[in-house]
Amino acid sequence: MTNSLVSRPAAARTSLPEIAYDAITEAIFTRRIEPGARLLIDHLAADLEMSITPVREALARTTAAGLTRRDANRGYTVEPLLDADGFHLLFAARRTIELAAITGTGDTPARWLADLPNAQLRAIRGTLTRMAKLSTASTYASYSRFSQLDNELHFALVRNAGNPFLATAWDSLHFHLHMSRLYGNAGVVDYEDAHAEHCAIVDAVTNRDGEALCRACEAHMTGAEHRLAALLR
Repeated sequence: MTNSLVSRPAAARTSLPEIAYDAITEAIFTRRIEPGARLLIDHLAADLEMSITPVREALARTTAAGLTRRDANRGYTVEPLLDADGFHLLFAARRTIELAAITGTGDTPARWLADLPNAQLRAIRGTLTRMAKLSTASTYASYSRFSQLDNELHFALVRNAGNPFLATAWDSLHFHLHMSRLYGNAGVVDYEDAHAEHCAIVDAVTNRDGEALCRACEAHMTGAEHRLAALLR
């Protein structure tokens, strides 16, 4: 671990734990800190010019998200990147949870759409609009913002579907966080395809068409899994 791996933002307006979390996460995503690397709390604190307490809080958060692990004897280390098996298993878990939540129970697929408040519909469309305006540069700032909005869009569907247990399970996967690690310096390699699929999803929501929504979500997850598998190589 060297002093150049993490740096504190010049004009941060958030809490110290949040600053530390953002800096460590960026270093992991851009691979300035390599998978498997040991993280020394005192070194990180010195780099970020803060005490070790907010750094400990940040590492507890990265560990909860699955970016790092804490071993009794070695302290914190960076989790390895997903291998092919882990990649497909994560997609399988997401597909199972997300489709179960969106489809719901009963004879009518996604019947919750009929009662979706207009305010929630506008929020979902607003997320898509913000995604359409994003830069497609292969920078951490670009692909991390894409992942955040992608997560926001899909979680809104799962949350509004009305099963809080499936919503909690979906959120605990940290799916988009792990996908962002694979982007590395390649950026969002499937931006145009993903945007077209997101448009189909949001159109189905706007039309309150449950069958179309289920088809669009299934097509999107299948397409994304096929496209992003290339990042494993």
